[in-house]
Amino acid sequence: MALDRQFHHRNLPDQIADHIVDRLALGELSRGDRLFEKELCDTLNVSRIPLREALRLLQAQGVVRTEPNRGTFIIGFDKKEISEAQEVRLSVERIALRRLLPIVKGRPEILSSLDEPIEQMKRAAMVGDRLEFCRADLLFHGRLIDLSESVTLRPVWEVLSRVTFVFMTQEPVLAYNYAGAIEDHVILKNLIREGRWAPVEKEIFAHITVPMSLRRPA
Repeated sequence: MALDRQFHHRNLPDQIADHIVDRLALGELSRGDRLFEKELCDTLNVSRIPLREALRLLQAQGVVRTEPNRGTFIIGFDKKEISEAQEVRLSVERIALRRLLPIVKGRPEILSSLDEPIEQMKRAAMVGDRLEFCRADLLFHGRLIDLSESVTLRPVWEVLSRVTFVFMTQEPVLAYNYAGAIEDHVILKNLIREGRWAPVEKEIFAHITVPMSLRRPA
């Protein structure tokens, strides 16, 4: 099976970690499932060294847990943990956006890099590809982090992105509003261009913490 470079990481352990997260997002893995090293090595045609590095990475990011003499298992996220992850994400994106607004004032053309993920979201929505839509959504937010030019926030975002991806893909399918989510990102981009902090902060808070059905019903 080819490794899916979901978050465009460069090294093999990151690609393996992304593959495991993909399986979790697809429902092929569930809370409490054990990950068998030999099975993963055979499936992905990799050795145990990068696989174990990937598992250590996922453990540090809160996706799996390793128990001595028992193995590695998928962690389940309860409502409190999801809420805490949202708080961390909101803090990271607020910092990025505060840095970004004065940058955009002098170089508004850099916002064109947000067009690609928005177009990817539109294409995924047309065919109902939920996973690709969520990847494009996270690509948009990753671009915000990059545009903020913060060397501190990028590694923090790399940690958050995998867990956030799982949360996003596990939202109830029937309640998912592709059009509303796309509109969210277009509005956020336009507010960033306008350069006023209060509307940007209000939008990013709603975007991350308020369910879509309460803001932009399908």
